[in-house]
Amino acid sequence: MAKKKTYHEYLRQKLGELIDDIELPDLYRESLKERWLDQVIWADKKADQSRRWHYRLRLTTIIGGVILPALVGISVQLGRNNEVAKWLPHVAFALSQVIAISAAIEEFCRFGDRWRDYRRMSEDLKAEGWNYLQSSGGYSNLRSHEENFPLFAGAVESIIKQDVQNYISELMKQQAKQEQEIESFLENARTVSRDPNLIARMDPNYQTPIPAYAPEMAEASAETYAPVASDEPVFAYTPAEETDATFEAYPNGSASYVTTEDLEAETDGEADTPISADAIEGVLAAASSLSTKPGTSAQAVATMKIVKDTVLKLSAASASTLGEDQKFAIASGTTVEVLAYKQADDKHFYITFSQGFGPGNRNTWYVYSNHVEVTLRSGQRLSITPPVVTPRPPASNNGVVKLAVPYLSQLDNSKNPFGSCNVTSIAMCLKYFGVPQKNPRKQFEDELQDWLEARGLRRHSPHDLAKAAEAYGCDDNFNSRATLEQLKQWLAQGNPAVIHGYFTSYGHIVCVIGYNERGLIAHDPYGEWIPGGYRRNDRSNPERGKALTYSYKMIRETCMTGGEFWVHFISRPGHKPATKGGIQPIQLPKENRGNDRLITIIGGGGSGSKTIHQLITAEQLLEIAGSSGYRERLRAFAPGVNETLNKFEINTPLRIAHFLAQVMHESGGFRYVREIWGPNKWQVRYEGRRDLGNIQPGDGKRFLGRGLIQLTGRANYEKFSKAIGVDCVAKPELVEQAPYAIMAAGWFWDTNNINKLADQDNLLAVTRRINGGTNGLDDRARYLKKAKAVLRA
Repeated sequence: MAKKKTYHEYLRQKLGELIDDIELPDLYRESLKERWLDQVIWADKKADQSRRWHYRLRLTTIIGGVILPALVGISVQLGRNNEVAKWLPHVAFALSQVIAISAAIEEFCRFGDRWRDYRRMSEDLKAEGWNYLQSSGGYSNLRSHEENFPLFAGAVESIIKQDVQNYISELMKQQAKQEQEIESFLENARTVSRDPNLIARMDPNYQTPIPAYAPEMAEASAETYAPVASDEPVFAYTPAEETDATFEAYPNGSASYVTTEDLEAETDGEADTPISADAIEGVLAAASSLSTKPGTSAQAVATMKIVKDTVLKLSAASASTLGEDQKFAIASGTTVEVLAYKQADDKHFYITFSQGFGPGNRNTWYVYSNHVEVTLRSGQRLSITPPVVTPRPPASNNGVVKLAVPYLSQLDNSKNPFGSCNVTSIAMCLKYFGVPQKNPRKQFEDELQDWLEARGLRRHSPHDLAKAAEAYGCDDNFNSRATLEQLKQWLAQGNPAVIHGYFTSYGHIVCVIGYNERGLIAHDPYGEWIPGGYRRNDRSNPERGKALTYSYKMIRETCMTGGEFWVHFISRPGHKPATKGGIQPIQLPKENRGNDRLITIIGGGGSGSKTIHQLITAEQLLEIAGSSGYRERLRAFAPGVNETLNKFEINTPLRIAHFLAQVMHESGGFRYVREIWGPNKWQVRYEGRRDLGNIQPGDGKRFLGRGLIQLTGRANYEKFSKAIGVDCVAKPELVEQAPYAIMAAGWFWDTNNINKLADQDNLLAVTRRINGGTNGLDDRARYLKKAKAVLRA
């Protein structure tokens, strides 16, 4: 007869079958089974084991505790001459030992706590896994399980890391508690050994000395203090009321003492809750453990109070452009202690808190300054130092431009009316240019959102929004560092624009239709923004947000960082803004660059010779690589690096710094340009991998990883060859040589649209896009810091 499967064997089989049914590369599939599924089964088993031991030991203690007094009572009633009474004491003694041992083991091993911890971890992993397998929750935005896998892997590691951190934290708390108990015991022992009255107190005639009053009580008049019977209310206490009063525990015999001034202090006329004198000691004990003053812990330098619902972020970028694992919502009224702080820009603080937030339990975040109050220990309120704003010359056309852009409200949308400001603003611009809808039965903004979702694109991504606008026949030149002057020039040419700002804690998007001497004229799809909130569109006024003037001061405070903000320059095809959309090349500092010079690349990309801007020198590469860099190769590759930076528009100090940080780590400072071949068990699986395009015998080894960011698989070699015009499929070893080794890295960077992540200075997101995870994050951060210093980024 076949052996019946256990629950965990059944669970492993069923989940394994589900994993086999989804389309994933073999490496991802094996990682899913070996890491996620194995951890689910392990945590579930440990939870069951801990539960069984918890119940066994607790039931032994409970049942034994009930039986033991019964045995003692029976033994007394039976008398000494009864045969049963002779062995009952032995049974009672043995049972008492079993009870004590059972309770001690449970206290020491903490099976109950372990059961709950393992069960929570198991269920968290299962829930994350089901969301991933069903493409629901945070995995609903991307098109395939393969695209979602890096995000899922990061979430799994975060759950496991949090479980380990919680375990260590609880262990340290338990050890600290034990040390306090030991210290308390020793202190009591020392007190007893030194007490001269210890023996005297055994005298039946001994009387306890009356304690002396505190000096302030001794000096006070007798009328100031009134004895109160212990069951009478002493003072009234309103739970919701805050107070700065300090309470003194006065000596007492059968009565408790309060000052008559305290009794007269309660004059607010509210319905208060009386507290009896017996409760004073408990209230004082509880109050002593709380802090009503900012920065009361030894490490805290300030406190931060959330005055408006906001989002903690891993970067100072717009919350709407960040993934769910890069931000954490926090409610108004929350107060936390601050260990360190600095001003990140003209809208954000960068703060280290005394506690962690979010799935990764992080304690260092960016926070929008208008939504918080930071108070130093001295009581001083921290504020953002505003940037210096250069006055702009008056606009033409008598200082007024106002385009006839049709107004649309987001609040009547059938899809996500409270979060569709982005597609609604784009739809206004498209209607202005007379773009026809593809489905007249829908609202234009709902149609745009359907278009994005059908292609796995996100309405929160400015680059995806630009794709939608261009798919409907308009040009969308998105620029994340546009200036106010650029925007006004664009409007004066008869073109509307779409801007982003922190009108709400999550960020908000509006359509700009003109300007006047006071500010920008905007169609706000949500309603009228006022400091501290919104007057929303409603039935009485469905166009409350139409043609509003938002002052230049408000725009600078809400939308701009360092005088720049992100703008969608939308127009008919072929019309370009005053400067090309996207971030423009920023020249490196003169003392640290070669931008003033042109260099000639011979044979670059198979196109003969060509002249390009020198964005970085060999000396700068050597300085960034440090002592671990391959100096000879760094010098030889310098021209190829410049060609790559120019070709793929990696042309600002920040972009270059991020690109080099990733390349330096992946290649060991330009030391490795070819994958070390074993083959190991993973490399063996390259053969026949259709997702890599390895369809011919020997493709696995022939198209192994080459270049400074390892280009792997026939399919990727073919795409790269087509992009640069050189046949690297026929000669794959070319990818190990200059300039193609660095060119392959630039091609991968450009294909995955990593420039936009570098523009946000988001190392975590860049690393995940390159690595699929966060391996070597510290090393990448070290290279990034060095590159920023060298390039003055």
